[in-house]
Amino acid sequence: MTRNARFALTAAAAAALAHPAAALDFDDVIVTDWVGQGQNTALLIIDWNQAGGAYAFGYRWDGTRTGYDMLTDIAANTGLAFYDDGGGGFGTVYGLGLDTNNDGFSLLGNPSADDARTPADPDDIYAEGWFTAGYWGYYDAPNGTDWAYPGNGFRDITLTDGTWQGWSWAQDFNAAPPTVPVPAPGVGALIAAAALPLARRKRR
Repeated sequence: MTRNARFALTAAAAAALAHPAAALDFDDVIVTDWVGQGQNTALLIIDWNQAGGAYAFGYRWDGTRTGYDMLTDIAANTGLAFYDDGGGGFGTVYGLGLDTNNDGFSLLGNPSADDARTPADPDDIYAEGWFTAGYWGYYDAPNGTDWAYPGNGFRDITLTDGTWQGWSWAQDFNAAPPTVPVPAPGVGALIAAAALPLARRKRR
C-alpha cells in the first residue's frame, strides 16, 4: 500500500471521527507510519483540526527518548515537518505540516510575518501560530482518551512504553485535546484489508 493511499484512507476516515468514551489500544488506531526499532512503543497524535484532520504516527525505541526525540525521528522518516523554537524554555512548536502526496514539503511566506506561512503545495497540510493565529497545544494520555497538559515541555518529557503524545492545533486559541484517528463505522474492514500488503512488506 503506497503512502499516498494510506494518507487518502486516513483522511477519509478521520473526517467522521469523534472522541471515543472508552480507553483505546494502539491496535484501535489508524497509524499512518511506524518509525524506529525497539521494544518500547508510543503513539504520536497530531490533530490539525479544521486545518486538515488528525493523523497518528507510531514510534519504537530502546533506551531513553524524549517527546522531542520522537517528533524529530518521525519527521526525519515520514512526510511530517515541524518548526520549533530551537530549544528555548520547555520547547515550543510553532508549526506542524504534512506532505500528503510524498512530493516534498516547503512553505511560502516570511517566518516572522505574524504566523502567515502556507504550504507551497496546496495539497499539503500546515498550521502555524503562537502570536496571532492560534497555537499548538501539547498533550499526553495514558489511554488515548484522557488527555491532559503534561507538567513539562516536550523536550523534557521522557517517553515511557505505551505512552500517548498529542499535538492539537488551537485555531484562534480555542484549545481542545487531539482527536484520535480511529476507523469510522463501516470502514474498519476496508482499512484492515488495505493494510495487509504493507504489513507483509514490512515483515520481509
